[in-house]
Amino acid sequence: MRIMETIILDLDTGIDDALALAAALANAERVSIAGISTTFGNVSTRTSVRNTCALLHHFSRHDIPVVMGKEGCGNNIYVASQFQYCIHGENGIGNVILQSFNDSESKDDIVSFYNKILAEHNGNVTLITTGPLTNLAFYMKKSRSHLFFKKIISMAGCIKTKGNITPYAEANIYKDAEAASYVFSHTDKLTLLPLDVTQTLFLEKDESLKWNDEIYRQMTDYYIAFHGGEHCFIHDPSTIAYLLHPEYFMTEKIKISVTTDGEEKGQMNISHDDSYINAARSCNREAVVKFLTDSWMRIFS
Repeated sequence: MRIMETIILDLDTGIDDALALAAALANAERVSIAGISTTFGNVSTRTSVRNTCALLHHFSRHDIPVVMGKEGCGNNIYVASQFQYCIHGENGIGNVILQSFNDSESKDDIVSFYNKILAEHNGNVTLITTGPLTNLAFYMKKSRSHLFFKKIISMAGCIKTKGNITPYAEANIYKDAEAASYVFSHTDKLTLLPLDVTQTLFLEKDESLKWNDEIYRQMTDYYIAFHGGEHCFIHDPSTIAYLLHPEYFMTEKIKISVTTDGEEKGQMNISHDDSYINAARSCNREAVVKFLTDSWMRIFS
């Protein structure tokens, strides 16, 4: 008997976040999205809210609440860079124009939002993060609830491979290294999907051309064009593959400290003493890609 997974998605809603959302929705018989929190990274947090609500409207899923998370590190409000626009477009979704709806937006703060969902499900909730760990770190510092997530799955970091924002760091870690440092040292519920794995996973343009969803096809075309025109990395959607098929991934327990400033900011320093973070080191690439492409074909047909 397959277990229904209740999840909260924590998205900085650019194109690959949108693909992760679609993959989760495509597996509704096994995944229940209890809510979505938004963060910064590919776009600002406010743009992430707008994109997320618009995508939920696109799928007629107004039942899924969306909350605006932290807008940056500390008191700073994050502004996306020109480089981010090159990857995801100026609006984060490949410059595709979607109708803006805010009827999914919750007025809760991030702590209340998470606590409500955890209470409703007695803590039987998995948090999936695809951006900086700012919301999670803030929640862990501020919540007084005795309940916590049963699992956390994060697309973040790099172990042996070079970073994608500096030679030392992956973007989600770099953009709030303090938050990553706090999370890594305060929970043993975390599974990390680093670039070492996600940069081995590709969505081919031949696959996306089969989709009947013009919005997603245009978005993905933009993302594939940035990657050279033939395919793109499957970063964020890998979290949904791990959620439902952890057997496709080879993991090991490690301990991580994070460099929080200087030239090497965002670098993950790995040791195996008192290891408690589960990190993916490799995967069955064919199985992961097939699961995701099959999921997208179902929802985009």
